[in-house]
Amino acid sequence: MYNFEVVDFHTYFVSNLHVFVHNQCVLDKGAPTHVYLGLKNGEITYVGIAKDPAKRAQQHGDRFDLLTSITTEPLSRRRARAIEQSFINDNPHFSIKINSTSLRRSWYDDAVEWGDNWRRKNGYKTD
Repeated sequence: MYNFEVVDFHTYFVSNLHVFVHNQCVLDKGAPTHVYLGLKNGEITYVGIAKDPAKRAQQHGDRFDLLTSITTEPLSRRRARAIEQSFINDNPHFSIKINSTSLRRSWYDDAVEWGDNWRRKNGYKTD
């Protein structure tokens, strides 16, 4: 068995037998990470990611009235970033100024779509 990744293609055919295979999902990479929301005056004003949300809350100090984790179990860092980017795209008024996932990544659209779907499934996005 071989484990390799084909750049820019998630699925592809191999050999003259035309065996259909796929890459490991690029979103499964990265350290275990949580997604959290920052609230000020009862409104969500920030989204972020952290390995340890409680420690991150201390680092933010009094910037927020409440900082709450929205993931019950840690996700891969890229999946957490996908959720974060989905929030950023839908909330330009958030106080975060940096895109979590670069628009130049070949998998950017897939990441945002995954983040959107996660938010819908968990009640954080309505269309």
